[in-house]
Amino acid sequence: IRWDVVLDTFQYVKIVVASLVICKRVILSNVASLFDPLALLSPILILGRQIFQRCVRLGLEWDEPVPAELRELWSRWSESLARLESLSFPRCIVPPGYESAEAELHHFCDGSLSAYGVCSYLRLQVGDSVFVSLVCARARLVPLNVLTVPRVELCGAKMATDAEEVLRRDLDLDLRTSTYWCDSQVVLAYINSEAGRFKPFASNRVSSIRSRSDPSQWRYIPTDLNAADVVTKGCLPEDVPASWFHGPEFLSLPRHRWSEFAPNLVIPDVSGDDGEVRRSVAVHTVAPSPVTPSSVHPLDKLLSHYSDYSRLLRAVSWLRRV
Repeated sequence: IRWDVVLDTFQYVKIVVASLVICKRVILSNVASLFDPLALLSPILILGRQIFQRCVRLGLEWDEPVPAELRELWSRWSESLARLESLSFPRCIVPPGYESAEAELHHFCDGSLSAYGVCSYLRLQVGDSVFVSLVCARARLVPLNVLTVPRVELCGAKMATDAEEVLRRDLDLDLRTSTYWCDSQVVLAYINSEAGRFKPFASNRVSSIRSRSDPSQWRYIPTDLNAADVVTKGCLPEDVPASWFHGPEFLSLPRHRWSEFAPNLVIPDVSGDDGEVRRSVAVHTVAPSPVTPSSVHPLDKLLSHYSDYSRLLRAVSWLRRV
């Protein structure tokens, strides 16, 4: 990564990956050597990580040549790194004229069976003028033990609250209430419910999300408008959509027009048949009939008074001695 002092933009140096033998060791070495601290290249880098994960899933040795299919995917992806020079991101997120603007963060999260992630945008508004810029992003692979889509989406939602906490601490701005955008109605229903209703996996994440955000901050967005959708699918440098740099177009419009693109849905309650809902166990008890003191046998009194056999034996010995 480099800083163009003339255009005041972040750009990326041309990367050329050359290796005679494509193996798991070479793939990991090249993927891990890419320096992208703000994860602005998440849609591109996630493809390389997915190739390495497929090598792990196949159980390949470190120096074992990869199959022809993976070799073709790796060649196509590694050759695309030479075209990273075409991408640039503005370094200044508060341009001249927006120093006193109303600032707010918008987090878009998404998840799939292969990856989940979040991208965060800073929205500045002065009168009718709006400026939106990408601040940072994060992306992670789904673990090898297969998770359900709602669980992966829930991990992406938690990642959005993590990004909110970091940005509020590091940005020297007077930020208004943030907005979280998610295209999973199931996850939104989880967040609107109490964490105690769910099994440990969902309960822990819902609890973390609700401790850092309010359910009213979460809104539904169609998948085709979700800027984080490109993180989970991945793309080559020339296919990065314009929405990745400045967010969906509706963010540049007045707030009252957002419902035209992302309607405020009424999220239904979580069904009791949902796999993440903790099952309630009904226990039936029978109350014994009251016992009068006169009908209690002395031995029963001793047995109910002492819970330890050695103490009971000692008490009976003293009783017999007396």
